[in-house]
Amino acid sequence: MTTRMLLAVATLVAAVPARAETADGRSAKEKKEQKEKKGALQEKVDPDKDLKLQQKNVKRLRQNAQESRKNGNRVAAWAAEQDAKHAEKLIQKDEKLLREGGEKDAVDGQDVKKTDAKKADEKDAKKADAKDARK
Repeated sequence: MTTRMLLAVATLVAAVPARAETADGRSAKEKKEQKEKKGALQEKVDPDKDLKLQQKNVKRLRQNAQESRKNGNRVAAWAAEQDAKHAEKLIQKDEKLLREGGEKDAVDGQDVKKTDAKKADEKDAKKADAKDARK
C-alpha cells in the first residue's frame, strides 16, 4: 500500500510543473488578454481610424462590464466601465478633430511627426489585415 501511495504522489508532483505558465506565473492566455486590455485604449495617429477603433472598443468594454457584473465580479465591471468612459472621451476628441479638419499633435503624451504618423498608420493597417486574415 505504501508503494501505491508513493506512485500516486510522484504522479501528482510530476503533473503540477507541466502547467503552461510563464516565469511570472501567468498563462499564455492571461498574457494575451492583458495585452488586449492594454491595447484597448491606445490612440492612433489618424483621427478617423482611431474613432472607428475606439467605437469598437466601447462596445466590447460595455459587453465585458455586463458579463463581469453577471458573474459577480464588480471590480472588473467597474474597470471596464472606466475604460469605456475614457474611450468615449477619445471618441469625442476624434470627432471634434474630424469636424474641424485638424490633426493630432500628440498621441499618448508623445509628439507626432508627419512622417511618423504615416508609418504608424501603415503599420496599423498591416496588423489589422493580418488579424483579419487569421479569423
